[in-house]
Amino acid sequence: MSRSAFLSLLCLAFAACASGATAGSSPPAGPPARIVKTSTGTMVHLEPEATVSRRVLDFPPQRVWGAVEGAYEALGITAEVREEDSGTFGTRIYTQSRLGGSRTADLVRCGGQKVGPSATGGYRVRLSALSKVQPAPGGKTLLLIEVSGTGTSLGGTSTGPVQCVSTGKLERQIATLVAAQLKH
Repeated sequence: MSRSAFLSLLCLAFAACASGATAGSSPPAGPPARIVKTSTGTMVHLEPEATVSRRVLDFPPQRVWGAVEGAYEALGITAEVREEDSGTFGTRIYTQSRLGGSRTADLVRCGGQKVGPSATGGYRVRLSALSKVQPAPGGKTLLLIEVSGTGTSLGGTSTGPVQCVSTGKLERQIATLVAAQLKH
């Protein structure tokens, strides 16, 4: 198959995937994919978007704040962000190689990395995991959890850090631990 035919097929596949929205929904916001020709082939860059996990909990904010503290402690995350006025708790500088029983690099996808278990090992990851506790109507609490980061190549290149987006695994772990803390 020729390179141009492959590119056409690739673009068609992306267009088909993108057209799967339900009636009445709007397309996801954000920049489109970029196709870049290199000396060794073609790269497709899908720009990362931060995702935020949102949960409404049937507990007052003060109780949820304590549960969030317990969840981060259980994961071994030292929180340098503790802003009770804004309800923000977490870290912007987690650099350990493991977190919550997983390799930290497996919790995010960085830059243009390939897919698969061996692809994530090419970056030294600096993780940001922040939770925001906000009052909600009826004495409830809105818990927002956002995980992102940056990756620095382990290949010894002089390139700068690349953006990393979450796989969603850490957000689910934090939410599960918060729920467990609230049951006590």
